[in-house]
Amino acid sequence: MLEKKQVRQELLQIRKSFSPQEVEAKSAAVCQHILGSTAYRQAHCIMAFLAFGQEISVDRVLQDALNSNKIIAVPYVLSKTEFKAVRFQSFRDLELDRYGIRSVKPPVQEVHPEAFDLLLVPGVGFSRQGQRMGMGAGYYDRFLALTSGFKLGVTCTALLTGAALPVDRFDQDVDALVTEKGISICSQAGK
Repeated sequence: MLEKKQVRQELLQIRKSFSPQEVEAKSAAVCQHILGSTAYRQAHCIMAFLAFGQEISVDRVLQDALNSNKIIAVPYVLSKTEFKAVRFQSFRDLELDRYGIRSVKPPVQEVHPEAFDLLLVPGVGFSRQGQRMGMGAGYYDRFLALTSGFKLGVTCTALLTGAALPVDRFDQDVDALVTEKGISICSQAGK
């Protein structure tokens, strides 16, 4: 587990080095690729996230999805290790949760994991094979295990590793990755 913590810290250091302008430019390019994808255009129900700190932001995708009358959900933290997906309907209906992350204000409307066609999945880093490294609490791994929707890891090339990440049997992989350079389907080698 030491190796996992060390890799996570190294990836977080890279992410912390991004300037606001770099995050904005990478986010704009990532959103453009998502919006142009068949997976997004065909999706009716989408799980997304509200970026925190220097994460790549998918806010433009959320706004387009709202304008297109798609059903959108974002995480709503229940405990230190669990969230549920709740309906997102407006950027005006947000508040900061106990961790300082933007969250839907209560009352919330749950969207069940099996409803999603497309899931936009954040991560500290990803391997080209689709392995995901999160913040370490297991929120997404528990949730992704419950859904069969198309899982698209949202990242940038600086946080993408060619080598395998240290993962365990609970870690959930993604089906494809989107970076500022485009979308790539993950090879299933080693799975």
